[in-house]
Amino acid sequence: MNRVKKMAKNAYVGVDNKAKKIKNIYVGVETQVPVYGKKQITFSSENINEFFTVQNNSAYPFEINPSTTNQVGFAPGNIGVNSSTSQIILTANQEIVLKKIYAQYYTEQKFDKLNITVKGEVILSNASGIDIYDQTVNKTLNVGDNIVMSYVKDSTTHHNQETMTNIILTCNPITIKTITGYETKPVARRIKKAYVGVNGKARLCYSGDEGYSKLKKIAQYKLDEYPNDITYVPGEDSCYVSTNNGNVYKFNNNAQIVWQKSVYDEIGYIYSIRPFDKNGGQIMVSGVKKATSLNYDGSTYGYVYEFSSSANGAFISNQRGEAVKTNFALYNQKESGKYSYTYRWTNNFSTRPISGNSYLNINEIKCFGSYYVDRALSPDNAVRHLVSYVDFNGDRAFDVFYAGGSIGNELDPSTQTTKPITAIGSFGKSGIKLLLGYSDGTLECYDTSTILYSLVWSDRISDQGAVASISVGERITIVSYTYGKIRIYDTSTMNEIENDGDYVKRITAVSQGDTNDHIVYVINGTRGSGETSNSLCVFEYQD
Repeated sequence: MNRVKKMAKNAYVGVDNKAKKIKNIYVGVETQVPVYGKKQITFSSENINEFFTVQNNSAYPFEINPSTTNQVGFAPGNIGVNSSTSQIILTANQEIVLKKIYAQYYTEQKFDKLNITVKGEVILSNASGIDIYDQTVNKTLNVGDNIVMSYVKDSTTHHNQETMTNIILTCNPITIKTITGYETKPVARRIKKAYVGVNGKARLCYSGDEGYSKLKKIAQYKLDEYPNDITYVPGEDSCYVSTNNGNVYKFNNNAQIVWQKSVYDEIGYIYSIRPFDKNGGQIMVSGVKKATSLNYDGSTYGYVYEFSSSANGAFISNQRGEAVKTNFALYNQKESGKYSYTYRWTNNFSTRPISGNSYLNINEIKCFGSYYVDRALSPDNAVRHLVSYVDFNGDRAFDVFYAGGSIGNELDPSTQTTKPITAIGSFGKSGIKLLLGYSDGTLECYDTSTILYSLVWSDRISDQGAVASISVGERITIVSYTYGKIRIYDTSTMNEIENDGDYVKRITAVSQGDTNDHIVYVINGTRGSGETSNSLCVFEYQD
């Protein structure tokens, strides 16, 4: 009887006269990729968004009027309106030279007042009457620096020439990066499996899955309540889980409860739980209206802070950079037309509003993430926040805003209108790559070193469910989706190294353990009766 010899599923190469197993094999695939170039543009009303992020967020927005070359005119939108304020904030998208400021104003003396600040420096303060300000300033604005212009009116009369009030800014041209065309070139793609013909039949001769790290479930704890968020604190070899009943649990790597504490009376329903100050031994928990800090042993509260009596959900996010060791919180108010506010915490949990009037039009937050862009900026200017939400019109939307609170336009994913953002993650030395997960199971990777962010790649990883969460460690990225599966990527190359393992019934959130990424925590909140429903599952990532 003839026997067909079993084909090897591993491939080897000689290195220093020793056979070394090949873990990855790549092949060039012809792919259309963009070609980038640079062009110089002049300052005008048509391309102002290339220069500045415009936050024209008052009830009476400034009019942006055409002017001459390198000049843009601005007119207050509350001319003739008693007891009103018109304000506009221009936030630099890159280094910009503000050449000149011209302002003419015709206002009710001592009552209707014009204000201009540049980088926090007062140019005009409560200016009123009839006058002209005409100065060459030659100020350099770095990314994140603001120009703030406002016109504040009292409750009485108006100047009969008030409509002539306006401001003109002159800026030097800038150079921007732009797509000049497309080219087709080979892009490395990993070979997952290779076959060879044996007796007229295809036989597997190489499997890229062989030799790769695998997830192995080592422990599980089934909760009596619905888990909704999870986080890991470095150095603790444990994770923290929050539930719908307002309980906070600390689990060790064997899925055993170390301590438990209820925070429902203090903050209501829990929305997010994040590490706070690992040296001081605290985690942060946020919910409806309030946030609190807990000691790691669960015995005491640190601080309980109420955001607003009208808040309907507070969310905590850690920025992923190395320079700023603070937490950020975002909360939205109940009523249409109300502002949504951002707050920043220092190491002692003291609160500092970083934007008194960041108008985000948020009715319901869906996900909130922070990251750090490495562009040689100051720590504060380098922090970015991304919030995906439902606005008061019922539409899905997203916004990027800076640590200073101003709204930016650095990210413009064309898919957002049809595929709402459902998960956010960042990776790289200082968070220089941004990962976005969408409701249709698409995963996208963006390079944040450019403005607008450059799309590195896009892949639909799930036909069954949305991307539920993204957890990024030093070596690997873990992406979960609601169908109950996980994908694992190498953070250096973003090559997929694990695909579609059937781990739990439905994944709510994931987190990673130690710095070697050997422990993966999964919470499964189905409210169902399956084996893994309402459970913490601990997996070992095996090399």
